[in-house]
Amino acid sequence: MEVLIIPDDLPLTAGMLAHAAKQRLSFHTPGHKGRRIALPFIDQALGDLDLTELPGLDDLHHPSGIIAQAQGNYARWAGAKSSYFLVNGATAGIQAALAAALDPGDLVLTPRNAHKSVYAAMVITGAKPVYYLPEIHPEFGLPLGQVPDKVLDKAGALPDLRAIIVLRPTYYGTVWDMSGLRPGWTSGVIIADEAHGAHFPFCSRLPESALTLGADLVVQGTHKTLGALTQGAVLHLGRESSFAGERIERALDLLQTTSPSYLIMASLEGAVWDASTRGEQQWTGLAERAQQLVERLTAGGWRVLTERDVGTYGIAGLDPAKILLHTPASGVRLARDLAESFGIQAELWDNDNILFLLGAGDSADSLEKLERALLRLGAVQPGAARKLFQPSLPVQVLTPRHAYFAPKSEISLTEAAGKICGGTLAPYPPGVPVIVPGEVFSQEIVEYICWSLSQGVYWQGIRQKGDEQILIIKETGA
Repeated sequence: MEVLIIPDDLPLTAGMLAHAAKQRLSFHTPGHKGRRIALPFIDQALGDLDLTELPGLDDLHHPSGIIAQAQGNYARWAGAKSSYFLVNGATAGIQAALAAALDPGDLVLTPRNAHKSVYAAMVITGAKPVYYLPEIHPEFGLPLGQVPDKVLDKAGALPDLRAIIVLRPTYYGTVWDMSGLRPGWTSGVIIADEAHGAHFPFCSRLPESALTLGADLVVQGTHKTLGALTQGAVLHLGRESSFAGERIERALDLLQTTSPSYLIMASLEGAVWDASTRGEQQWTGLAERAQQLVERLTAGGWRVLTERDVGTYGIAGLDPAKILLHTPASGVRLARDLAESFGIQAELWDNDNILFLLGAGDSADSLEKLERALLRLGAVQPGAARKLFQPSLPVQVLTPRHAYFAPKSEISLTEAAGKICGGTLAPYPPGVPVIVPGEVFSQEIVEYICWSLSQGVYWQGIRQKGDEQILIIKETGA
């Protein structure tokens, strides 16, 4: 057998091939898991299908032929009024949704645990966010829920509010009850970040999609759980929404690449066809097998997020495609042992938790292998509740857009009290910001971050230069 020699100056290629050679069992994105890439009926070399806007192949920016037909099929199968292919990931969909719905200075009610693409969209649009806090599960120490009345109360107190952003499901597979949001607030646009819920419309065993719960614009990362290639996502217009599709098209024309990948688009078409054809059967089987796994792990002493957690801390339901284990002080070690000793790669881990993601490429066999490995490793015993920090939201003096373009300087974290933050600071994971650009550091926030760093927590937005350095807005720019 010929040995493939990779030149030294191709480190990316070499790294990818080296990882693939490990043949680890994937419990992370993309959802095809390398086993069910949704390019049905295709056996040509992929290079022959890496195409561009040629006669007969349509144009993603002005679709009227085969791309328009494929998008129409996606909408019909997913239950949307119309659907728009995204080749820049769900990030482009979030940014396009906000650009379509908001003008500079508009108020938008935003979950504090929103994806970073939402904060980028605030810079693009010039909109002014008003934040609402997620509910933190004290045992897992993660933002897993939301109390609907709190969101409605916040919206009701803002007569000029133009849009509400909802995060559903969370990265960890929890959903909150947003069924009363549209009946309770009718004066603006509801934008749902459903990046991790592309599979929801295709099986009755899964949580309801925001498409059926009154959202106007819904963004789904099709590559995360279904069979699309990475970056394959979709932006839906809700079936009952009166929002103008022309505004979506203009925003996408501004934000999406002018060289869209036909392979990604074909995988989007194949993924939704596959899900509409066999999704009910496949996801029912995966949900049942995942439930068995959770029950056996729980019986074996593991602390797993289960249906018993529904009804607590704003959690209204669980996505069986996510399996979240609480692993006090052992998450990093456990992820390493699974990868090196059992060939199993998790989606995410921190010091106290580990997350596994199921997708279209999974089967009862892959779940059985995961179960055997975890039971052999033995349960990590639940620890004491983690110290949580959820202060009042900091004072906002600049919008994210103004803060982004304002002059900045770098100072020691210990000197930050009273200064205006110039960069997002968030413990990772889970990545929920404690302070974002344009907000004022309180002494309480500074002391908490310093304490957290002393406990070994990793923070995004802090640089080590002998001491912890952060960005602030220069006084002349404030």
